[in-house]
Amino acid sequence: MELIFFYVNLSSTKFIEKQGFNFSPNYFFEVDYNNGKYILYQENKEEIIPEGFFDESGCISNITAIVGENGSGKTTLLECLQSGFHLKKAKNKIGLGYHDYEQEKYENNKQIAIYKEDDKLVCYHNIDNFIIDVNIELKCVDFCKNPQELTKILNENIEFRNISKISLTNSMYSKDGLSTHDRIDSISLNPNSLDIIKNSFYKTKIRLNNSLYGGFYEISFMLSKYRTKTEFQQILDVLYLNQINNSKEKSIFDNVLKHDLTISFQRIDLYLEKWLEEKYEISNKNSMDNKDKEKVTLNEYYEIWKKCISKIKKESFKNDIFLVIYSNLLFELIASNRVKQYDDRWNYNNKDELVNYIESVIYELAKNKDSNHQYFLDAFKEIQKYENCLKKCSMTTCLLPNDDLAYVSYKILKHDNKAYNNFMNLIKVSMLQKRHSFVLRYINIGGLKLSSGERALLNFFSWLNITPYFKKINEYIEESLFDNVLLLIDEIDLYCHPSWQQKMIEYLIQEIKIFFKGKKVQIIFTTHSPIILSDIPKSNIIYLRQKNMKCSIDDNINHTETFGTNIYKLFNDAFFLEEQGQVGEFAKRKIQNTINKILSLWNRESEADFIQIKQLEKEVLMIGEPIIRERLFTMLYKSKYYDNDLDLKERRIKMYKEKIKQLEEEML
Repeated sequence: MELIFFYVNLSSTKFIEKQGFNFSPNYFFEVDYNNGKYILYQENKEEIIPEGFFDESGCISNITAIVGENGSGKTTLLECLQSGFHLKKAKNKIGLGYHDYEQEKYENNKQIAIYKEDDKLVCYHNIDNFIIDVNIELKCVDFCKNPQELTKILNENIEFRNISKISLTNSMYSKDGLSTHDRIDSISLNPNSLDIIKNSFYKTKIRLNNSLYGGFYEISFMLSKYRTKTEFQQILDVLYLNQINNSKEKSIFDNVLKHDLTISFQRIDLYLEKWLEEKYEISNKNSMDNKDKEKVTLNEYYEIWKKCISKIKKESFKNDIFLVIYSNLLFELIASNRVKQYDDRWNYNNKDELVNYIESVIYELAKNKDSNHQYFLDAFKEIQKYENCLKKCSMTTCLLPNDDLAYVSYKILKHDNKAYNNFMNLIKVSMLQKRHSFVLRYINIGGLKLSSGERALLNFFSWLNITPYFKKINEYIEESLFDNVLLLIDEIDLYCHPSWQQKMIEYLIQEIKIFFKGKKVQIIFTTHSPIILSDIPKSNIIYLRQKNMKCSIDDNINHTETFGTNIYKLFNDAFFLEEQGQVGEFAKRKIQNTINKILSLWNRESEADFIQIKQLEKEVLMIGEPIIRERLFTMLYKSKYYDNDLDLKERRIKMYKEKIKQLEEEML
């Protein structure tokens, strides 16, 4: 299913008003508003872009770029596209008793959307007084006259309801949000929304079961609160790098795969101390409600756990990262009331004795047919797999000041080691194949020392990579995506070096075909990059301008072809810089000042003038544009060698001799 046309009656910001946007190069629709009536017209067009132009496999149906000057409405349009497909029935009339905000809501809800599916065009709308005046076959679904049709579409997940909208940006000023209905309706992937996804992930990866009573249930909330976005992003990074590594295809992240990784585990007591200190005061225990008393119970389990590991030397935790995670598993057994409070086997002094004890407890749970023994057995085996993978890796310890518990001990995983690939595959299994993962709740993965551009680009693709598997990190989603995906990317070039911008569209197409195999994907993005725009035909570009403090569409017939076009030409044409030129304002002003100074020297011969000429020579040499630079040199030497006794040809010869001499000196 492909979005062909979308009409915005009034955006929430009121910046876009009564504007229709065409997203297919092969169709053109427009809506004329006159005396309260909305009339849909259509212009006959020949096929401009053949089917499969961007992707012969059929996964990507179309790609559209939105460009324009700052403040022209690019981001606002993407927000309308993401939130505007639920075509609720508008109120037919607004009576005298309604407030102004209800009238505004009514205007906001007026929408028209035309989709193409199986070569058929369908127009959905919820506008009274809507007239269709087209000469092509166009099915019309009017939700004002037939609200039952909307109910059917929503309930059965068909037609435009069969689309997942994914909004993606690296901007820190983006909105977060997640809307699900068994599957993903709408999701925003950006630095702000990562917190929501992270919290959902840590809650899902812990088994929430009422039979695991005591403080165990509370652990999930504690981890979702204190595990950071960075720690969660580390897992997404490795998951995506593993996909690249296994594909054996050349990637812009090949250099990242050459980084060594550092692996460590977070001790649960560092979370517990924060949780207990922040959430409740023991001194007020008598006034606590039942929920607070449960938290105090968690504190009691914490005290038991500390007694259990008290005989193990602190140095042992510094020398073996897996002692950390085994001790975390012991705490979860205690907090679930699966360990007797006075167990005579608590007398262990090292990791081997602790591991044997945990194994014996899990064996007893199985023997007693405890319904949760499998959960703890899976956790135990998962730890062992990671330990076996990393057992030959070297170990480094770094102590943090003023706290003998807050240390960093980590394994160094060399990128050229066989364990590197095994570790990445283990992360994939824990993330995508195991319903609950004990290791991922506590693991820290470092070593990826990235520039801000590399970080932004890796965010971009690692987020997209996890989207089809979203049900793995959100227990309330049965299936991650609908059959169709509308990918909305704001500022696709943000933080990207020009060399990466050259590869962005090509790489995006290749990755989308892997991420969303079996889906139909339509991509709409905004950009400020002429390099990226050179990959998109002019017919697939929407040009926006700000006019009278409103969003205005600039007909692309006014613009030159963009596909494969020189980027300098695109700077002027696509981004409306024709009146400003391609030079920065500061440089433009400085060059103009230099010109003015050179002109002021003409016909003057004082000694001070020649000193000034020397300084101006340095300024002219800094100019990168050769035409401007050479023209200014000509003007400058005309001033320096101005002499009524010499004709123009002699002055030029003298000037160039001086210039050759200067260049020869610079080459020495």
